[in-house]
Amino acid sequence: SNIANALDALLTSSAVDTASGVINTTSAALVDYTGLTTSITSASGEILLCLAQILVSHGRDQGVGNLAIDVDGATLISIPWRAAAVSTAGNTENIFALGFSSAPSLGAHTVKARWSTTGGTIYSASGTILALALQNT
Repeated sequence: SNIANALDALLTSSAVDTASGVINTTSAALVDYTGLTTSITSASGEILLCLAQILVSHGRDQGVGNLAIDVDGATLISIPWRAAAVSTAGNTENIFALGFSSAPSLGAHTVKARWSTTGGTIYSASGTILALALQNT
């Protein structure tokens, strides 16, 4: 498609990391999502585009939390989410966060997914973090 071709022409580097295996959090403050950290190098004037995805599950109660993307220790974006209560345990939902930095400094950057919950325990069996460095033309 035209969009894919345009993005491909602007792409200078990319990095991805995936995690699998059930983990959980009860933290109300954002904590690192174990295994979802990657590094990417950008040149001067580039844009960093970052996407995080996690598959969450919770019990019969409503699942509530946040998914954030951090770049070099600073929160780029934090997305609150609320999963519907279900009549049986084990409801699963995909949660996504997309953010960009229009003026990252020259050099290497650490990109990581972070998460929290505002009630109870949330679980996740998998996730992905993707970082793209694009020419800003």
